[in-house]
Amino acid sequence: MARHPEYKNRKLQRSKDRGIIYYKYKKSLKQELNGILQRLEKDTGSYLQLAAANNYQFGYFAMIRLLTPTIEHIAQILPKKKGINSRDWLLSKLGITFPNIFMHLYRHSLIHGDEPAQIEVGLQIVTWYLTFGHNTHKIEEYGVPVKSVSGVKLPHPLIIYIDLKKLYDDLVVFLKETISNTPDNKNTYVQNSTRFIKSKLSNKTVVNEVKEVKILLNNTKSN
Repeated sequence: MARHPEYKNRKLQRSKDRGIIYYKYKKSLKQELNGILQRLEKDTGSYLQLAAANNYQFGYFAMIRLLTPTIEHIAQILPKKKGINSRDWLLSKLGITFPNIFMHLYRHSLIHGDEPAQIEVGLQIVTWYLTFGHNTHKIEEYGVPVKSVSGVKLPHPLIIYIDLKKLYDDLVVFLKETISNTPDNKNTYVQNSTRFIKSKLSNKTVVNEVKEVKILLNNTKSN
């Protein structure tokens, strides 16, 4: 069987349940970062310019959907630091003080849903607020003290402000600085393939659909 030329430079990483294997291939770190920067400026940057030309009447949720996968990808390919979560470290470099709150409040709710959802921890409510052009991320209390039906005094809700233009601008600066400081011979591994193990029940739908696609193509050729 013919093998993809990149296979010789790839390594595998098994998922926790052993049902999926992720293949990663070796690539120049500087080359990959340059590619990310170009895509970021052309795709997300162009969208940001369009939103600005329309006085930011749209684009708030979309910018989170555009930026967070890029941030996660960068965190995956950068050299690992012992005992440090790469994603949290990168977000802190971008001025996000509480990275896990940011991911749950913004990334998870907007990648998997249509609008952000607040967080509740005990009696404490944490909610969201997105801005353009304020050049700061901040945390504030809001509202007035209230009591629950049982008479317990509730804490002020907290509001997490994220400025989307600042997040984009800081990410561009971070990438340019990192590219400048990365040696030409420094490599990384980038995921380029996912293998689904046929025997795993959780993979049956994917495996069966691949079979259906092949049958459909064969029927099309025969006609």
